Amino acid sequence: MEIRANKLMYETPKNRLRVFFDMSFNIFPRRRVGLVGPNGSGKTTLLRIIDGQIRPSSGNLRVKGDTIYVSQVNLKDMQSLRINSAFKVIAGRFGIEINSDTDFELLSGGEKLMLNIAQALVENPDILLLDEPTNHLDIISRKNLIEVLNEFPNTLIIASHDIGLLDQVTDQTLYIEYGKVYQLENPYTKALVELEDIHEETLAKFKKEDKELVRLDRTYHGYLDKIRDRQAKVRIIEKRGEASIDFFNASTDYKEEFQQYIEDEDSVSQLKTTDYTADDYGSFSINDGVMGINEDEVLIEDINLDIKSSNRVSILGRNGVGKSMFMKSVLQKAYGIDKLPGFLEGKFDCEEIGKFAFIDQSYKIVDGEKSMIENLKASSPGLSRNNQQFHLKQVGFDKPIQWNRRAIHLSGGELARLAIAMATTKMQKMLFLDEPTNNLDIDTVKIITRKLNEFKGTLIVISHDLHFLSRLNINNSLVIKDKKIKKLELFDYDSENLYEQVANLI
Repeated sequence: MEIRANKLMYETPKNRLRVFFDMSFNIFPRRRVGLVGPNGSGKTTLLRIIDGQIRPSSGNLRVKGDTIYVSQVNLKDMQSLRINSAFKVIAGRFGIEINSDTDFELLSGGEKLMLNIAQALVENPDILLLDEPTNHLDIISRKNLIEVLNEFPNTLIIASHDIGLLDQVTDQTLYIEYGKVYQLENPYTKALVELEDIHEETLAKFKKEDKELVRLDRTYHGYLDKIRDRQAKVRIIEKRGEASIDFFNASTDYKEEFQQYIEDEDSVSQLKTTDYTADDYGSFSINDGVMGINEDEVLIEDINLDIKSSNRVSILGRNGVGKSMFMKSVLQKAYGIDKLPGFLEGKFDCEEIGKFAFIDQSYKIVDGEKSMIENLKASSPGLSRNNQQFHLKQVGFDKPIQWNRRAIHLSGGELARLAIAMATTKMQKMLFLDEPTNNLDIDTVKIITRKLNEFKGTLIVISHDLHFLSRLNINNSLVIKDKKIKKLELFDYDSENLYEQVANLI
């Protein structure tokens, strides 16, 4: 039930890419640990090392006790699950009725994951390792999972971007950043305060001892993307006080270009965007509406809604009640997008709906063959170069050298940020979002939240992430339940019991 790691380092076998280094920590019996860090920082790799699936490249790891690792990939199927009375009890607490005849393929991704967690809990390992356990879970399922995990008696390690889960279930945080780990004696939100103090002390000492290293670090991270795109080999000499940038086989042009980049790094710092010029934003109304898969499979009846200009609307409900299909049916009806599923009948007034953008979990709004700046041009023709650059800066692409990167080379978090930049220009009157934060790390969610809060048009968003919704200034909530839509104009997203309140509503 105990884990001791000393100077762990891991490099990918194929290309020797260093994932993390000098990682040391101790996890004592029955601790409940949140494993946090940006996408790509090595959280899943560390869990797999602890589980014995892969070996670290160097360093020492001692794991005392048996482990079970559950992630969203390589889930056990129904034949591999041991369905006994204990398993059925836990599955029932997750809201899933299960027996030997259950068709596993007809279950949702969230239900399959919950059943695998139920199997792990029945086996009662000394150390339980969970990788993003709340992704794709609705609010009720998430609430049930938290209750069950809080009863688990042994060591628990959860890699997650779900702040509410981390704060409610864990008592310690391992934060991975730039290849190293910080062990913090608090759940995530309180641990952030500790981490900020550590960063401030380190940065002050760092600047005092080596100002040149700070300058090179700042400029290097902006230039790194371009070097990667051109397949140049770049490294920083990490020995303290001996920092430099070394270009192996890089052309003289690259060196000159980098020097010019250093000189121009603040060239866009004064960019400004023009304000919205539209007098009003998207609105629509539905009276006596019916929505479903087809006329024989109705999901929502008696729809009477009036979405006004500049409303910020959340759509809440359990998985399977028709949230996504309702959103897509509105788009189909308003814009004639025939490829979208579902039908919507009734009196539909969309004369003032205006230009829109739609973002789902796959970020199809982004064309992978186009650069960032080309994607922005395509989404908002006529937007000035100055404004294009401004919107990219607002979502963290603040270096000119990044803007010509093709989108096919972007990470999931970078795609999300680009999609939000494209969707929130002054050209769009309405923005539809369908679970935009799934699989995104906490820092990326913060960036897109800030950008969305500057969007002045009408916003309609589906999300099970109430922490995310609580920061979007939502002023209307639509609850879908029992084939009806109920509109709540005043909903307290700042409530301490937010998840419990919403669970009771849906």
